[in-house]
Amino acid sequence: MGVVCFPDAIDVDQDLVIPYVASLKAKALKEDYNIVTGPDENTYAINRSGHRYLIDDIKKSASHIMNFVDNNSPKELVDFFENCENTIYSSLLRYIEIYPMILKNIWWKTSRSRFGL
Repeated sequence: MGVVCFPDAIDVDQDLVIPYVASLKAKALKEDYNIVTGPDENTYAINRSGHRYLIDDIKKSASHIMNFVDNNSPKELVDFFENCENTIYSSLLRYIEIYPMILKNIWWKTSRSRFGL
């Protein structure tokens, strides 16, 4: 049916990665929303597109994080995200071996420098 599972493809050090990603989300929320008080005296968050959200809703929403690491990131985080990138790519190649007809429909990322650095 086109679904393939690659079990244990990525080992996640949750004590390292989860707090780091949470800090990136907090940064994205701070940068992507302006907090305002509406005429009804409720507090809202307005995103870059001008859409208004309740504060509790933005905390549960997905965030678009462009760069997971930069030149100041610890080596173990750079290594983790580099491993993720390599594992996703190798898994994609394995998937194409199983379902070769999908090849013409796959768009891979643009060729930017590693992790947006």
